[in-house]
Amino acid sequence: MRISNSSVSLARDYSVQDSYRTGSYISLQALATDVVNIPDEQVPSYEEIMNQDQQNNQALRSVNQSRSNSIQEEVAVGSNNTSQERSNTQERQSLKVLGLNFLNARQHFALAICRDSVLIPSLYNSFKCFKQSYNFYYSPDPEFESQAMSILTRPSSSEHFIAGIWCIVAAYLSFSVIDGLMVRWIVTYQTGAAILRVLALSMLLITIEQATLAILSPDGFYSLHTWILISCILTVFYIVQNFVTSNLDLKNDKKPRSVDYYNITVFAVVPIGVASFISMIGLLRVLLILRLDLEREKYGLQL
Repeated sequence: MRISNSSVSLARDYSVQDSYRTGSYISLQALATDVVNIPDEQVPSYEEIMNQDQQNNQALRSVNQSRSNSIQEEVAVGSNNTSQERSNTQERQSLKVLGLNFLNARQHFALAICRDSVLIPSLYNSFKCFKQSYNFYYSPDPEFESQAMSILTRPSSSEHFIAGIWCIVAAYLSFSVIDGLMVRWIVTYQTGAAILRVLALSMLLITIEQATLAILSPDGFYSLHTWILISCILTVFYIVQNFVTSNLDLKNDKKPRSVDYYNITVFAVVPIGVASFISMIGLLRVLLILRLDLEREKYGLQL
């Protein structure tokens, strides 16, 4: 009985081992089939990679080229506007030369006198302001013990000096207004009519300047404020004159009127800006002197 039981157990062990071997073989065969069934990845060739790089480089070049073209177009538009403004200035100068060539010596002299007469009041007041600035600086008023009181009650030497600078700016602007309109008049009208118009405009500007001085600064205490106002009014006149004379053309074509910003910036804004900067420096100097003098009086210091 023992021998039969052992044989039965051995048979069972052999059957389990055979089934295990069979199952492992089947699993390995399935894995092999799975590995075989996985498709292979396609690796791009060297030629395909180079072609792709060339396409990318061409795309980048096209984008950069389009950007550079747009930038060049913007620069070209700006340069065209600047060149057009400069050509308008040169054309106006050529028109002036062309119109003056038809005048004789007497007409030249009469036209120059009528045009330059507008400079007389401005230059005279400029010389007067510079002289007062010199006198106040080197010979102070003995009635005032401190410089602060003199600054508060009367114009200082710096204020007279700045007023003289604004007189020069006003003279320049008034001359520019008459000179621009003179170009239009000598081309459009006869010589006698152009001379009369220039003389009438000069007298009108002189009247405006003298009336403004007589109303706002009859005693000369507010000459700086008055000449700044006169310069601003003349700047507006210059802009109007620039607009009126913008349709002049050598070809006698009907050209639309426009505002020449280049001429306005260079010939009107720049002089006003320079005079304003000098005024700021001078008035800051006056304020500093006033503050130091008041502190000296407050603490009882003596210089």
